[in-house]
Amino acid sequence: MRPLLLPLLLSLLLLPVRPTDAAATPATCQSVSAVYAAKNLDVLQVRYQASGSHLAVCPARPGPSCCSREMETALENRAKTDMYQDLYQHLVPQSTSLASLLTSFQSLALQMVNNSYTKLDTSFKSIYGYSYIENKQPFLQFFEGLRAYLSGGPDTVAGVAKALFESISSRVYVLVMTNYDIDEAYLTCVRSRLDQLKPLGNMPERISQELIRAFVPARRFLAGLAALQDAVQMSPATPLPAQCQKSQLRSRYCAWCDGITNLQPCFELCSASMADCLTQLDSLAEPFDQLLDELVKLSNKIRGPNNLYQVLENLGLRISAGIMDMQERKDHIQTEVAKLCGPPKLKANGSPSIVPPPLPRPGRGRRRRRRASMFGWNYRNSDDAPGPSSQAQERLDELALTAKRSLPASRSLFRPSSLAKRFCKADPAPPGRCWNGTDSAAGYTAPASTVASPVEPPTLAVSQRVANLRAAHRLLAELPKSESFAGF
Repeated sequence: MRPLLLPLLLSLLLLPVRPTDAAATPATCQSVSAVYAAKNLDVLQVRYQASGSHLAVCPARPGPSCCSREMETALENRAKTDMYQDLYQHLVPQSTSLASLLTSFQSLALQMVNNSYTKLDTSFKSIYGYSYIENKQPFLQFFEGLRAYLSGGPDTVAGVAKALFESISSRVYVLVMTNYDIDEAYLTCVRSRLDQLKPLGNMPERISQELIRAFVPARRFLAGLAALQDAVQMSPATPLPAQCQKSQLRSRYCAWCDGITNLQPCFELCSASMADCLTQLDSLAEPFDQLLDELVKLSNKIRGPNNLYQVLENLGLRISAGIMDMQERKDHIQTEVAKLCGPPKLKANGSPSIVPPPLPRPGRGRRRRRRASMFGWNYRNSDDAPGPSSQAQERLDELALTAKRSLPASRSLFRPSSLAKRFCKADPAPPGRCWNGTDSAAGYTAPASTVASPVEPPTLAVSQRVANLRAAHRLLAELPKSESFAGF
């Protein structure tokens, strides 16, 4: 008999020993109680069980376990809470960063519009006095229209500019025709012929195109940032799919049922559980990254030539130059208007005009240039004169560079690999071990044949954010690559 005992003993020694079988003991369950209490959970739920066959998610072993059924339920809920906390840590800093960038751009853009109005208002009061004060409503509406456009208003910047120049043209026409009765019917005819008359020369077209080249990219840049920020902001509150908390339980806490508290989840297991939790947000990943890449490209245009600051800084100067040129050409304009609308009626007996006093007529040659220079402007060479350095221009450059450098950090934000990179630890080098969902092991390999869990369709909130991201990306992709903004 003795010779037969040696092979039997050897065969017993060679049987695989499950580390967990030896781990679940009253002593190891005491160590589980300590970490369980650290999670602010009820330690009375930790009880040494002769069998773990009652477990629903963690491995249901016939051998001993530290987990009661209520403990498993508590750990499943805790795993869900932990996952929400991880999502919060992952997404909220990016949401804060995007919100700060968006707010800074919005504030700066509106500030530049306000500064432009203040500069124009001050200068026009000095140049045109009462005539401007009595006719400033179109300018107020123009700058309000620019502010509304940047904030997502329905009017186009071309429409806002067109309304201003049409109003200027008709009002200046009335002001310079002081010896004539210009009734509303006659003025309606004049307005209908402005495209032919071009009383302000080519100034309206040139300024309109520059406003379009500056404001359209700026508005779409702001809209793109808002879409990114909104998608990130809502994501931490997105309901986690049903399979998420079970997957997180297996990864984070099932080892405790076997009395093991010092093993990290294997990297691949942790990554897989992250993927199970992001099935809702995963649909945001592609449109989010596409929009982000377009915004990085657009940041160069935001600070390039024809940016908001450069267009707005000398806006009043260029409008005033057009008004003064119109005054100088009033006789020619009057002749052309008479051809199209008939001669206007002279006032009877030289009666005084019913309109405010006429605009001051600029002098000639040196006198005109000297007067213009009083306001720091050179009307004749305004297009060539470099704009003065400004904190607003420097701030615009700074914000555009910040966007270009910081936005790429948010790429892949909604991809499971991004969360895994942050929250999952690499497997320890041999002979180190990790938790693979059922045992202590060298690593985790997904089962070869598994039935995929049904994927829940995106919630209404997620679907809406996906649509917003795609819409913002489409608007950016439509921007011309050249300086031609025809059709905008």
